[in-house]
Amino acid sequence: MPKEKPLLMQYTHIKAQNPETILMFRIGGFYVMVEKDAYAANKVLGTQVISRTIGAGNVPACGVPPSVVKESAQTLAESGYTVAICDQADGASEFGDVKHREVTAIIRPNENVSPAVPVSDEEYEAFVIQFENEQSEKAAQKVKQSVQPDVSSILSELKSLDLDEISPQKAWALLYHWQKTYCKLKD
Repeated sequence: MPKEKPLLMQYTHIKAQNPETILMFRIGGFYVMVEKDAYAANKVLGTQVISRTIGAGNVPACGVPPSVVKESAQTLAESGYTVAICDQADGASEFGDVKHREVTAIIRPNENVSPAVPVSDEEYEAFVIQFENEQSEKAAQKVKQSVQPDVSSILSELKSLDLDEISPQKAWALLYHWQKTYCKLKD
C-alpha cells in the first residue's frame, strides 16, 4: 500500500479540523476543493470537476484562482455553505516537505469574509494605519471638492461690484461671504 503523501496528510488534517466546511486549500496558483467539496462548488459556482491523483488514488477536485477566491467563498456562503479558506503561511510544516498552511478565513452563511485567526499586533497596526490613510484621503477629497465654488456665481457677483471703490475691509468681508457661501463642506 503506498504511503500517504505529505500534502494529502496536511489537507486531511486541516479538513478534520473544519469538517463542516467547504475547504478551499491553496495549492500553487489555485484554491483546490476535493471530493464532496468539489461537487458542492461545481453545483454553486459551475467549476469543472476533474480527477486528480492525490496520495494513493484519484479524487474528484476543482479549483478557483486567487483573484476570485473571496467572491467564490462569498457565493458559496450565500448558498448556505460554510467555507474555510486555507492559505500558505510562514513557518515550518509538521507534514514534511510541504509549505505550512493554515485557515485564514471562515465565511459562514449570511456573513462577509472574516478572519478566522487573531491577527498579530503588527497586522492590526498596519490595518489601522491603512484605514486612517484612506479616511484622510476621503476627507481631503471632500475639502478639495468643496473649495471649488461655482465659477458663474462668483463671476456674477464680481460683475455687480464697483471694484475701483472697494476698501480692504469690504474685500475681507466679501471673501468671508464667498467662503461661507461657496466653500461649505459637502456631505
